[in-house]
Amino acid sequence: KDRIYHKVQWCGVQFLQTPEDVLLLAEAVWKTRPKLIVECGVWGGGGLILYSSLLNLLWGHEGEVVGVDVDLSHARPAVSAHPFGHRVTFIEGSSTAPGILQAISEKASRVESVMVVLDRDHSRNHVRAELEAYAPLIRPGGYLVAMDGIMNILHDVPGGHPSWREDNPESAVVDFLRTHPEFERDISMSQLGMTYAPGGFLKRKS
Repeated sequence: KDRIYHKVQWCGVQFLQTPEDVLLLAEAVWKTRPKLIVECGVWGGGGLILYSSLLNLLWGHEGEVVGVDVDLSHARPAVSAHPFGHRVTFIEGSSTAPGILQAISEKASRVESVMVVLDRDHSRNHVRAELEAYAPLIRPGGYLVAMDGIMNILHDVPGGHPSWREDNPESAVVDFLRTHPEFERDISMSQLGMTYAPGGFLKRKS
């Protein structure tokens, strides 16, 4: 059964986010003006089109969006055929695979600002590994975003799972912040009240 967030689109492409989180992600891009945006977990591809359209507004022909996923069969056709799909690069595989990390690090080394959104495998261990791997790419003032931290709250609702109480992105964020004082939660990015990423917008201080 489709959830309400299954009906969300950006410029005609499915985007698996609540409308509030679409606005927050767009605000984060506009505030920090990255020239490289990496989305790990792309689903229908609407996020890639959102970021591409915002980079078009910010930089014209400059800027790149990278979509990383183990299965791109759903997103690739819609994005590749889209008017804003021209600046999107697809990389198929695990977001923590050494070869993929090296390719993205090389891209990041050529720009002044990078934003990374983590939104696929929401297990604690995987998100913790992603946070560790992508943190060095974020410049001061930039965002590293871990989506779906709300899972720990939803572990006992219909459709939830008891394991979510501990095995979730929020637990990974807590672990990460203990050893990375250069990052902090930007609580202003929960200002709309409804978000699947409460406290998940991590801003680099230094």
